[in-house]
Amino acid sequence: MILDTIIEKKKTTLEEELMRMLPREQGKIAKQMKLYDSLFVIGEIKKASPSKGVIVEDFSAARFANAYDEAGINAISILTERNFFQGGLENIEIARSVSDLPILRKDFIMDAREVVQTKRIGANMMLLIVAMLDDATLREFYQLARFLDLECIVEVHNEKELERALQLQPEIIGINNRDLHTFAVSLETTKRLASRIPADISIVSESGIFTHEDMEYVRKAGADAVLIGESFMRCPDIRTHLQELKYGSCKACLLYTSPSPRDCS
Repeated sequence: MILDTIIEKKKTTLEEELMRMLPREQGKIAKQMKLYDSLFVIGEIKKASPSKGVIVEDFSAARFANAYDEAGINAISILTERNFFQGGLENIEIARSVSDLPILRKDFIMDAREVVQTKRIGANMMLLIVAMLDDATLREFYQLARFLDLECIVEVHNEKELERALQLQPEIIGINNRDLHTFAVSLETTKRLASRIPADISIVSESGIFTHEDMEYVRKAGADAVLIGESFMRCPDIRTHLQELKYGSCKACLLYTSPSPRDCS
């Protein structure tokens, strides 16, 4: 039928036109991740998690955003899921009001309206979890995010999901070291999957990073960045802990004359 032909042609033409309308300079944060000799660090803001329960009783998104900014962390991740992480969209707006750092919205995105919402509340990046989206929806959300000048961390947990993610030709892939079914964490996941990712794609290692040795392990495995949540959220001295993570305890002591480094792992 002629209508079917028109529709198919329209789909092709529309995609080409939308791609031409994409912002000219994309992937700024992805490129920044490749520039650091040490790892690009994303500090997470979350009040609770299903595996750990409440992490911080006296929670303040503004306080943590300020602390991350002052500590020299490179970007902020904010959990906005309410039911299990006790997050909220307002935390992005609060963080944005006190910090100019790039902000990642971390949530279980399952509706295209959430992509638009992410842009409107002031985030620079969003998480797309391959495990919860079919290929068509994943591509739709990814292309919409790019059209809105949002960078995406496309998150994978295993080889099958990585294969699907690579079809998008993404600028950033997040490797989650936590098994979504058992909640077990293994940095071996980063080592196993990073070797399969092209060199021009930035790699973020997520979950299970508490020590300098953990940082070195994922860096040598091929990670360009790390996403760290619980370790920072429980730490009373984020600046010193960041230096310990990057350089080890002894070097951190030499770098700063502030109070003795605390054990925040």
